[in-house]
Amino acid sequence: MPVEDEEKIKQLVSQGKISAVSLDTNVFDSHKLNFSSPSFRALERLPSIPFSVVISSTVKNEVQRHIEKAASEALRNVKEALGHAIFVFGTMSPSRDEMLSQVTGGRNPADIADKRLRDFIKNTNAYLIDDTRIVATSAIFSAYFDGKPPFKRGKKTEFPDALALFGLEQAAVKLDTRYLIVSEDRDWRDFCEESKHLYIVDRLEKALAIIQSAPIALRRSVLDWLGRTGEGRDVLRAELTEYVETRDVDAYAFPSSGEVDIEAWSPELVDLVWPSEVDIDIIEIGKGDVGTVLTVTVPLTAKIKTTLDLAFSIWDSVDRESVPLAGRSVELEKSKDILATIVIKARSVAENKYEFEIESIEYDLDRISVSLGEVDIFEFEEPDYE
Repeated sequence: MPVEDEEKIKQLVSQGKISAVSLDTNVFDSHKLNFSSPSFRALERLPSIPFSVVISSTVKNEVQRHIEKAASEALRNVKEALGHAIFVFGTMSPSRDEMLSQVTGGRNPADIADKRLRDFIKNTNAYLIDDTRIVATSAIFSAYFDGKPPFKRGKKTEFPDALALFGLEQAAVKLDTRYLIVSEDRDWRDFCEESKHLYIVDRLEKALAIIQSAPIALRRSVLDWLGRTGEGRDVLRAELTEYVETRDVDAYAFPSSGEVDIEAWSPELVDLVWPSEVDIDIIEIGKGDVGTVLTVTVPLTAKIKTTLDLAFSIWDSVDRESVPLAGRSVELEKSKDILATIVIKARSVAENKYEFEIESIEYDLDRISVSLGEVDIFEFEEPDYE
């Protein structure tokens, strides 16, 4: 199946020939393992269409390991931060362990990962494919030695991918259906291109837009409203400008000598690059009190400016105090990719004409991190936003 043939996929979905969507591990990672993001919440409502979610057990296990790793890293950072704060403030009660218990609820990273995956599967009513049971080892080794996808590029690390893909294909064949696969992986794309039962797109938002398949006139009106001269673009820019100004900036530096304190000013939106129309997706359509409610994703590139005040000092071991040396201000500009998820109320005012109102906006930008690397009083290197 040609990867770019989205119209064919839409047709197969409308005919009921594609009955389910399945995600690769990189989709979970690209959404920062956040099952509360708008796109993952939209997955929870697919069964009502009806449209199913299927998950390979191999992908499920990989995602669970990634959640456990993220939880372990977060727990380690919390322990270090609490320990430092307790020392600085001389806190006697509550203890660090008591504080940690409030944060974790007494659960360890493995417990958290297991619960989050079980909740995801329950909330999406996902069907778990036991690929280790239904895929013959001989089929995987045959593909490997013949250089067929996903081993086309000769990478032995693709064995988990092969297990997941063979399992998805065999499950689809058994049910006489087809699955819509979401993955950014080239090897998954190669495999799906040669499969008669697996169709692939590279983004979850694109898959949701295909499944929802908004009416042409409504989609056209939304795109015009968010277009170069549309009112929606002005509203979104104003909202994002205000949102960026409220973000906290975390700035880090390693002084070549002495110490440095950093104070960050409020960031400022300098410029905004808008996506092409094909990258704006309507991922969910529902009925509102009056008219239709749409959930639309708009990938943006924002140029953000902030100012950092650097104050250098050294420790005087005789007087046992920090001695200020010098300071300076540094102005930074850096581009940041931001996904805006907009809930829009659409009301029909005439045939193929609509009025729109933004109900809410979510951005996948929380805090802004800046790493200055090694700095001293006399030089400065351009940092990178993380």
